Amino acid sequence: NFIFIMRSIRVSLAFLLLSFLGIELTAQFTTSIVSAGTTEICAGGSVKAYVYLSKTSGVQYPPYDVVIHGGEGEFMKLEGIDLPYTVYLEAEASDTFFISSAIDDRGRDGETSGEVAVLVREATPVSFDLDRTAFLSTEPGYLLKSAPSGAAFFGPGVAGNSFYPEIAPFEDSPHTITCTYTNSFGCESTNEIDLYVLSGEASLYLISGEDTIATICEESGTYLIQGNNADNLPGVFEIYDGDVQDPLEGFISDEDSTDNQAILNPEGLKGTYDLVYIYGVNELDVRTTLAVVINDLGTIGISGIPTRVCDTDDPYLLLPELEIED
Repeated sequence: NFIFIMRSIRVSLAFLLLSFLGIELTAQFTTSIVSAGTTEICAGGSVKAYVYLSKTSGVQYPPYDVVIHGGEGEFMKLEGIDLPYTVYLEAEASDTFFISSAIDDRGRDGETSGEVAVLVREATPVSFDLDRTAFLSTEPGYLLKSAPSGAAFFGPGVAGNSFYPEIAPFEDSPHTITCTYTNSFGCESTNEIDLYVLSGEASLYLISGEDTIATICEESGTYLIQGNNADNLPGVFEIYDGDVQDPLEGFISDEDSTDNQAILNPEGLKGTYDLVYIYGVNELDVRTTLAVVINDLGTIGISGIPTRVCDTDDPYLLLPELEIED
């Protein structure tokens, strides 16, 4: 032990003397890079790696400047670091990372070794496989599906793999639903869709002056049509004649399609008609119907009046004469 201590002292004194005289011994070092775990990641992920001194000789002068390259060129430049040092290698595509240069605090180049080959796995795109996106709040649960199958679903009204309109408030509609799919490599992809829930609560009125009516006694004049719905959506108006499938044209005018109002001109109509208020979203329509009776009373004549009368005549009986078409 005494001999070893003496030799160490002599070596230290020698280094001090050379340093005092301005003479530097050549210092050698090798900087390496190695992964700290798996090198298989999903796109956008990263691999943890260590940069360290794998071999040294002579006096070392930290800190170090280290440059790491990938297939696209310089990836990372580390300045003034102490080794070992932890880095995270981010990659969108498979790549190989290596140390291209390492310089100590005296500006001397060291050797480099090692590489980290990163294998990037792509996520599988996922989409919703639904035949509808709008529901009434009174409807039962609707099974959610994805393409490819096997996604998990999250959002308001979602329980398991079903969407329940009754627990997704129509006041907050639409509801954003997320589906998440994980492929065999563990890579995750997501997608979103808006699902609508409507209350289905609507009313329809035909208004004359300040009164709501369901019977029109003459075809002259116009009448206000007023629709309302709890979902605060704009609607349209149509009028149908009995079992005829197509609406009648030319009797309803709607200058502002957003105010849920229109004007009915019944001229030319006689009988019972279905006035319909329709609102909705996407493939869902809510319809409210009001039966309207339109009667043409015709003209009224007076009979029983002679062509000439005198003030001394007895009173004459006046009789109405109604001219009503069959």
